[in-house]
Amino acid sequence: MTLPSWSIIPFVVVLLGVAILPGLTPRFWRKYHALFLSVLSIPVLALTAAVNIDWLFHAFTDYVSFICLLGALFSIGGSLYVHGTPKANPVTNMLFMAFGALIASFIGTLGASMLLVRPLIRSNRGRKHEAHVIIFFIFIVSNAGGLLSPLGDPPLLLGYLSGVPFWWTLKLFPIWLFVITALIGIFLGLDTHFYLNDPDFRGPLKQDIKGNFNIVGKKSLFFIPFIIAGLLLPKTLIPN
Repeated sequence: MTLPSWSIIPFVVVLLGVAILPGLTPRFWRKYHALFLSVLSIPVLALTAAVNIDWLFHAFTDYVSFICLLGALFSIGGSLYVHGTPKANPVTNMLFMAFGALIASFIGTLGASMLLVRPLIRSNRGRKHEAHVIIFFIFIVSNAGGLLSPLGDPPLLLGYLSGVPFWWTLKLFPIWLFVITALIGIFLGLDTHFYLNDPDFRGPLKQDIKGNFNIVGKKSLFFIPFIIAGLLLPKTLIPN
């Protein structure tokens, strides 16, 4: 299906609006963002329906599947809460990043980010330089970490819905390992530099955990196999 080149204009306007309007006019955005996005979608939907309504229906079903998966992983990640965090140092921060990268492919980059970003922020509170921690957390956990399964990133899910085998992404493990290792290495060097030059925050590398370390809501992880089964079974039992 081929659409005219001007049909990309609403998409570009949406991207610019999402990036700019919340900062420029926060009150307008909070009140009218749904109307803003809906109005821009109408001409594209109408044009697509006129050209190929079957393709539009297929895209809609993929969208519903995507929203259902995202909602399920959002619920799982949001129901988990980490109690007790060690005072930050390069080692503990590196462990946060590595653990987040590992679980992102199983509970999604969104779920992993929701689980770990709050204790990571609490752990680093009070540092003179802490912005780089969140930036690298976004790079490692919220983006690159979810490369190994369609559960991890929305583009991989859309690829799976379009016919890419579910386990094909495991072939990307060497790339995933290289990217994650490189990012963590750069982060560790930068974090060590800031840590050693922040005498008010420095302490021994092994810190006592503040409070009893515990993850609340672990029972929610029980539902992850059912989410995977919900993705695999339709493709397995229902022929294309």
